[in-house]
Amino acid sequence: MGADRRLRWIAANLKIQNKTGELVPLIANEGQLLLNATMNMQRYRNLPVRIVLLKPRQVGWTTWSAAEGFCDAYTKRNWQVFVGSLDTDSTDHVFSMTKLFQTEMQDAHKTDKTNRKELIFSPPHRSKIIAQTSGKEGFGRGYTPHFFHASEVAFWANAKKQLAGIYQGIPKGKDTTIILESTANGVGGAFYDTFWDAVERRKWNKEDFSGYLPVFFPWYKFAEYAIEPPVGFSMSADEREESESYHLSPGQIYWRRLKIDEVNGDISIFRQEYPATALEAFQATGNPVFTQQMIKTQEAQVCPHPRNCIFTDEIENVDRSFNCWQIIRLPQKEHDYCMGIDTMEGRVSDVNDVKSNLDCDAMAIIDRFNCEVVAIYHGRGNQADLGEQALRMAEFYNDAWVAPEIPAGMVVLGKFKDAGYDNIYNRQQHDERLETSDSENLGWRTTMITRDYMINQFITCMRDNSLKVNFMDVVDEMKTFIRDKTGKKIHMPSKHDDLLFAVMIALQVHLRCPVTQPYPDSHTASYVPDQRESNIVYAGAIDYCDEEENEYEEQVRTI
Repeated sequence: MGADRRLRWIAANLKIQNKTGELVPLIANEGQLLLNATMNMQRYRNLPVRIVLLKPRQVGWTTWSAAEGFCDAYTKRNWQVFVGSLDTDSTDHVFSMTKLFQTEMQDAHKTDKTNRKELIFSPPHRSKIIAQTSGKEGFGRGYTPHFFHASEVAFWANAKKQLAGIYQGIPKGKDTTIILESTANGVGGAFYDTFWDAVERRKWNKEDFSGYLPVFFPWYKFAEYAIEPPVGFSMSADEREESESYHLSPGQIYWRRLKIDEVNGDISIFRQEYPATALEAFQATGNPVFTQQMIKTQEAQVCPHPRNCIFTDEIENVDRSFNCWQIIRLPQKEHDYCMGIDTMEGRVSDVNDVKSNLDCDAMAIIDRFNCEVVAIYHGRGNQADLGEQALRMAEFYNDAWVAPEIPAGMVVLGKFKDAGYDNIYNRQQHDERLETSDSENLGWRTTMITRDYMINQFITCMRDNSLKVNFMDVVDEMKTFIRDKTGKKIHMPSKHDDLLFAVMIALQVHLRCPVTQPYPDSHTASYVPDQRESNIVYAGAIDYCDEEENEYEEQVRTI
């Protein structure tokens, strides 16, 4: 059946019970039309349908997925449709929709009797629809489904293993379909990984329609999620901000308020059940380090079109944003700068998936006068080449103070030392009186002690808005920086934090190294620092000398 005909066939033949209990034709709503249109993107290109759906509550995507599966089984001979659900109740619910479709069909195919949750069309049609509960012993075994619908898969206990078993039975061919749909359930897991892998693949190549296509529909796109507010209704500060961010009407804000009241004011539950963005859904069920307000503040300050370039004999513009510098402001004569360098260590981004992406090299430059990030570098490559880029850029930015992270950055550090570069950060050590003094140890070393300190100092800057990160790539890493189950602050599985740590290292260099050029008007007694300057003050952080750091080294390597 052609892609266009499916929509008409479902509307003409299938019936559902609406929210008032009436039996009505299944006419696609906004969210269901979006799902159908996304599936058609692959059908029109003669590709197998692979969809991963991150859904808010009551979108109707489970219903539409069941309808798509029934359409296949009813109109094709010898076709298998397999539906996997979270528990017995949800399996019963999904299968009841299938039985209703069959019962209300005019001139329905005859079916065979069975005591299991199966709809088996009699010969010569012989297609079947099977519904099982995830976690069942032998789940999906012995079947060769052409259409596989996994419902609330983020909540399955052993989703990765169970999905792998089902995938082995799916025939290769353009007519097959896989739909994974779920509300969010925290960070990590098969559903989470599949969704973000699909987002990442599409981010780099929007013309790539093979593999899974990610689908998300925010709650405010549904016309029914609005209620006429009472006379005298006024928005709180939080509600005004939400309204401005997503262009919400008073009716939508009032509906949102009532839903939040239903869960005793727990906004994280509302964001899980009715997310405004895909990231918000996972953050609401996870434990983000940075608040939504911090993220929104930094997003509002992002420079949308940085200059992408590399250093050769001169600054050369390039048509890419990876393995190059991104610059929003060139150096100014009277300004002082510092650079943090986080070199890649060859670690995978997800410890549970050896095939996940490796970490990256990252560098960041902070303007110490304006307290803002003015340039970043993100890439993977030869460490000597990275060192050359770092040296050239440090010299370009008024001989900036630099701190390569040690020990991974030894090659980069060697590049600076060979060039006789003076402004290299010397790690500090404490003595018995807890006073700081310079050591002969060059570069920044991240230990159990310094790691927590540098993160917490950065959080303080974000809370006070005393540092502007300016780059969307950094903000994106802030969005996926969380506290895991042990409380450790780390990137989400399959995500990265290289740029974020490069900025944090640069911030520490700013706090610890002397200003080599005077601040404007610093010779006058009446000088009052900018708010960002006054909030970024040296707070007495202590770097432990190498002997004391050794006992932490093995632990640090797991961070």
